[in-house]
Amino acid sequence: MRDFGVTVFHAVPSFALRLAETARRLGVVEELKLRLAILGAETWTEAMRSKIEEALSLEAFNNYGFAEVCGPGVAVECMVREGLHVWEDHFLLEVVDPKTGEQVGVEEEGELVVTPLTREAMPLLRYRTGDIAKLLDVRSCDCGRTHRKISWIKGRVDDMVKVRGVGLYPSAVERIVASKKECNGHYLIVVRNLDELSLQVEVEDSTMKDGEQLKHLKEQLEKELKKATMLRFNVNLLPPGALPRSTGKTKRIIDERTWQPHRET
Repeated sequence: MRDFGVTVFHAVPSFALRLAETARRLGVVEELKLRLAILGAETWTEAMRSKIEEALSLEAFNNYGFAEVCGPGVAVECMVREGLHVWEDHFLLEVVDPKTGEQVGVEEEGELVVTPLTREAMPLLRYRTGDIAKLLDVRSCDCGRTHRKISWIKGRVDDMVKVRGVGLYPSAVERIVASKKECNGHYLIVVRNLDELSLQVEVEDSTMKDGEQLKHLKEQLEKELKKATMLRFNVNLLPPGALPRSTGKTKRIIDERTWQPHRET
């Protein structure tokens, strides 16, 4: 990127986070000419977008797609960044109740169902993606486009785990972790027997050296997580690099329970 003057890249969000981490370690952040990043294929949040934008000094745009239809390109944000425009010339999108398959109303969360309109060789009809989102109640945009919009992906149907009867999506945890300047964005949720929840979070080196700041951050995270999810977390603060780095999509939650409750499918 430095040698060729790259200005735009397309990746999964966790790769962008790792790219920022590596660029900072090598001391080349100021030498990069990046201005835009198109990110998708993983569940991420506005808070994580802010962290990536700040780390790489660029604008990041959300993109939605999946390999079964075309890869990236089913929907993408415009410069307004208030939802993702669906490429309606080529895709018919519906949102259904994951349990019943019945359509839900506009602005109601459910599972995205996609029918490609121009695909050849392997047509698909009402393909259930497993992704949770909603159709937005807008038909125009300040950018001039009239294609309808969808929300950010909240998570996948199989991402949600039941803990003490409460459904938990990793995105609910990420919003809080990524909003803290002391955290570098890397985290892992672990569910153990007896529904014990552990959250492992990497923090910046400067924070690791300050015992009082560490204590305050741990208390703050546990309090905000309890309020947002109605679940109690034991937060463990770790130094940078302590959590494994993935070469593909990053796994944000591990369920170690020997008996696991029935997942919603």
